Amino acid sequence: MRQSKVCMVTDSGGIGDKSFNDLTWKGVQQAMTDFKVQGNYIQSTQPTDFAPNLAACKDSGATLIVCVGFMMADDCKAAATANPSIYYAGVDMGGFNLSNFRGVTANEQESSYLAGYLAAATTKTGKLGWYTGIMGPAVQIFW
Repeated sequence: MRQSKVCMVTDSGGIGDKSFNDLTWKGVQQAMTDFKVQGNYIQSTQPTDFAPNLAACKDSGATLIVCVGFMMADDCKAAATANPSIYYAGVDMGGFNLSNFRGVTANEQESSYLAGYLAAATTKTGKLGWYTGIMGPAVQIFW
């Protein structure tokens, strides 16, 4: 039996973003410890890196390729479609109706409701503001 090999492609935030990339890499590392899979990541610095990095994961013999971030959705879907014998997981991506792909998303509206309620209950000025990252689908829902 062939050993499972997980290859993760970061979005342009990269390792050290204290967000999806770091948390996903931590999950891969946990799988390396708990399930003795091989694991690595390939760092993207810009969106044009996504497709070549996904191809490099495929070429490395990965049995599961993890795509991180909604900005990589089109490239991840194209790679999963072109390589039906490799499994793909998309963090912060919905499903593409492909048998070899699973999306991992959160119900942002649930935590955002609670955060908004708490903020409204504690404001002393009657005004609220927020600070966030890239305005993508998850951030828009939270907003």
